[in-house]
Order: sequence, then structure tokens, then C-alpha cells
Amino acid sequence: SAGNYSIGGLPSGTYFVATQSGYVNEVFDDVLCPGACSVALATGSGRGISVVSGQTSSGVNFALALSGRISGQVRRVGPLSGIAGVTVRAYVRAGAGAVQARSATTDGSGNFTISGLPSGDYYLATDGPAIDEIYGNIACAALCDPIETVNSGQTVTVSGNATTSGVVFDLESGGSVAGTVTDRVSHLPVSGVTVTALRDLGNATVTVASAQTDANGAYTVTGLPGGDYRLTAGNVALLTHVTHVYGGADCAYSCTSTFALTSGTVLTVANGAALTGRDMELLPAGVIKGPLTNGVSGAPIAGAKVLLPFAPDQEPQSFITNAAGGFTIPKLPTGPYRLGTAAASLANEAYDDVVCPSGVCSSAFLLASGTPVTVTAGGTTSGLTLALGALSAAPGPPIALNAVPTPSGITVTWQAPSTGGVATSYSFEGGLAPGTTAATFPTGTPSIVLPPLPSGTYYLCARAVNAFGTGPAS
Repeated sequence: SAGNYSIGGLPSGTYFVATQSGYVNEVFDDVLCPGACSVALATGSGRGISVVSGQTSSGVNFALALSGRISGQVRRVGPLSGIAGVTVRAYVRAGAGAVQARSATTDGSGNFTISGLPSGDYYLATDGPAIDEIYGNIACAALCDPIETVNSGQTVTVSGNATTSGVVFDLESGGSVAGTVTDRVSHLPVSGVTVTALRDLGNATVTVASAQTDANGAYTVTGLPGGDYRLTAGNVALLTHVTHVYGGADCAYSCTSTFALTSGTVLTVANGAALTGRDMELLPAGVIKGPLTNGVSGAPIAGAKVLLPFAPDQEPQSFITNAAGGFTIPKLPTGPYRLGTAAASLANEAYDDVVCPSGVCSSAFLLASGTPVTVTAGGTTSGLTLALGALSAAPGPPIALNAVPTPSGITVTWQAPSTGGVATSYSFEGGLAPGTTAATFPTGTPSIVLPPLPSGTYYLCARAVNAFGTGPAS
């Protein structure tokens, strides 16, 4: 292979290019990546490539260096044996923080090799079914923190394309919690449920370990350092049942770590000990379904948000409508709920037909003004119709303004406002200093082509216009 590449189908714009390989990866032009090249590194340090639609920008070449490796083994103490399935992560310093460079997973004998590493100093930590450690025999109270890893860990140095070997972790097994998860109504086992062990460290509540239930609803959470824990059972993908806190309540979308700590039963785990019989019953989830339509035209509103508030001082949960304007809110416990909408350029409302102030539905307003929608366990509440009228207000600011120089001039595009009333036209403005306007051009579309301009710095913006006024600048 000659190593040539081509990236096609690109619209006009500025792009940043990076490699993904088994070599030392780079962002163009000659910016080394500590492992995988991130978007932040590419856009912050790379050299932009100007692309004009239909033309080829060539000469974007890379000369990649061979990479080094770190190898070793992860073992379980008492007696020593290799542990399979442990992720070993290699971090590098990044100012006052840390960035993961690469990672590898141990094989059946506990062996690992992390490849693709540039020359430099690395700090390693484990993530697996035992008490995790930072390399240097530093046990972690939960998942090993990247910043703590680079500040406390033993340095592992990689040079050129050589392998630094002999990096060994000896991990304590820790304690465990086991039980069975069943359906609260049918009492049948529920598989695929994530059971999570949470621990209060004083300044933060952290996830220490988790496990999934098998076909019999059984689970075992392992690798727990000695201490006090709370358990939750449920996961985002499990739409059939409501998340539950062991010894506490059902919590659905309000299942925060604070809720778990205040409502759950404390489980005290001793290092090396096994707690069994910690069974949980999950409530079958209720569902709310309905369409969201334009009350004037009757057309479905796709890509809008239906809001579900839980507390006046918290942001509501949101659910996106599909191409037919339909929405589905799953995983709900039995109870009354209030709904609202967030659709661009329409008069958003609380169900049923209570218009929100200035077109914005806050949790406090929805809870105070909305009509309750009743949900029962395992049932579907459907037939709700949310029909929105036009918003009697000036448009908000246009978004995503982009200017692309071409041989024939400058093409400027933007997108319609996501807030305020519907834009019927636009006013494009240009100036020689921030906040100044030297020229104004009305346009009926969200784009304009400017003639070639003399060399210099120009400041451009667009404003949306409708019968209620002109909105703020982009």
C-alpha cells in the first residue's frame, strides 16, 4: 500500500484532520496526540484545511513515528492468579489534569499490552472485577480517578518503539453483594438489569462497581472495598421497569445519587466478605404517549421536546418527538405527571392548553399550572394531544453563522433561530469593529453571497425579522 487517502463528499468549510492508527497518531500539522486524537486537540492545536465544494485540497500529509508499548499482568492475591477482563488505562499529564492515552484489556491469564504510545511518562490504573489500583500499589476507594492516578502513581516510561514490560498489579478481591431481581407484579425474574453499588466518600457520591442480572434475575457485584454502600437496580435501556433503590423507593428519572443515599438501606461490606440475599422487586413501568402538532396547520412537529418536570428548581426531563410528531415517555412509576413542550418559534404550553410565559415552560410553571396525567404500573396512557399555536414574538438570534471565502466572494450561511417567533426574513450586517454596522443587506433566505473584499478584518452578523420585530444578532 502507498499510504494514500482521500476524504470525499465535504461541503465548503474549514476542517481539521487527524490519524487513527497503531503508530503515534497526529493532528495535521505535526501535532502529536497522547493516544487517540481528540476533537478538542484537533480544533485547538491543529492547522485548519480550507475546503471548497467540488475542489480537492491536497498535500495534507502525515509522517507517523513507530509507537512504544507497556506490557504486564494483573493478578488476584491469595493465591496469585491472573485476572481476565480487566481494563488497564494509561494516562498522561495535561496541565493540572490528566488525559487517557490508551488502554488494553487483560487476556485469560491476566496479561495486557498497551500499544500506540509516543515516548514519554505514563501513569496506569485498573478497572475490573477486583479492588482497582493505581500502579504503585495504591488502592482506589471506587473507580480510580485520572487526576489522582497521575499525581500519586508510579511513573512508567516509554522510549521510542520499545516495550516497557514487567508492570504488575496485585489486586485484592474485595467484598461482594449478591441477590435476585424480580418483577413486583408477576414475581418472575428480570434479566439485563444493571445493579449499581454507590458509595458516599464525603465530598462526592461515586459508583464503585456494577453487575447485570442473568436470565434468572441473579446478580453479583464484586470488587468492593470495605465500607458502606447503597444499591440501585435499573438502567437506561431497560424500558419495561422502573429503577429502584434497595430498601428505598422507585425513582425513575429522579433517581439521583442524593436520592439513593437518603432513601436507600445501608449495606456494610467487609473486605473479602460476601453479602447475599439482597433481593429487589422492580415495578412494571408505565408509559405516556401522544402526538405534538401545529395547532394552526395540523402538521406534526418533529424534533421538538416534550418536557416532564419533577421538582420546581430542577430542569425537566425532555423527550424528542419523531418524524410523525409522536412522543413516548417510558419508565414511569404509578402517579400523576405534568407535561410541557419546547418547540422553536411556537407558543409552548403546559398540558392541557396553558400557554407558558414568553414561550418558555419552566418546571415550576408546569408543576403549578399543568393538568395531571395519570399513569398506572405497566399501563400506557395515550390519546394526549398537544397542539401549539404561533408565538406572538420577535425571533431569537440566528445560529451557526459560517463564512466561507471563495474566489468569487464570501458565502455566508446561518440557521433559523431556535427561540422566539418564526423568522420571515433576515437582515445581514457587516462592520469594521465589534458592535458596529457599516452595511446592512436584507435577504429572504438564511444565506448571502458577498463580493470579494479588500484584505482586513470584518465583523459579520445576522438578525431574524418577523411582523413582531427584529431579533438580536447571531
